[in-house]
Amino acid sequence: MGGLILPLTKVHKQETRARILEQAIFLFSTKGFDQVSIDELMSCAGLTRGGFYAHFKNKNELYVEAILNGVRKSAIATNYLKVVDDNQVLNELVRNYLAQVSTVTGPSACPLAFLVTDVANREAEVRDAYTISFKGLVKILNRIIAIEDEPKREAIARSIATLMIGGVAVGRALNDPQASQELIDACYKIAGMLAASA
Repeated sequence: MGGLILPLTKVHKQETRARILEQAIFLFSTKGFDQVSIDELMSCAGLTRGGFYAHFKNKNELYVEAILNGVRKSAIATNYLKVVDDNQVLNELVRNYLAQVSTVTGPSACPLAFLVTDVANREAEVRDAYTISFKGLVKILNRIIAIEDEPKREAIARSIATLMIGGVAVGRALNDPQASQELIDACYKIAGMLAASA
């Protein structure tokens, strides 16, 4: 039956949307919002430009979804979400996060570090998504840090989150591998000292 167009199944539509989001977080993380076109994004996803609008109103909406989706699928969200009161696991989490400085960007890259400067210049809804994601990271750290004093634990969680994100963002910007490694070592050391403080 030539010319008959069958509707996409719900599963196929979800898979296609996931593929677009995966490519979006990769491209936004490596190039920034302004340097990524819808044509390039859809080509990398193996799709046509017209298919974009079946999933997103515009590139800005995609950016918001890419940030939220990227953080939900990050190693922290998938590996450490249910850990409670374990500073040894916290040390592992911080070390693994900071290792992103020397790894290639990809679906597992955390948008909090890779998009920090790009997001600062975006619209309110994009910054809202980033803020929600940052608060989510702080909650995870807050559960893992083994300190009984709740206000102190919350402050330490915020500080460690900032060290992690800032360490990766600055470390990737440096063109001196030794300076980058020294920065990462310092962030890791300070995070451990903060977590161990009683």
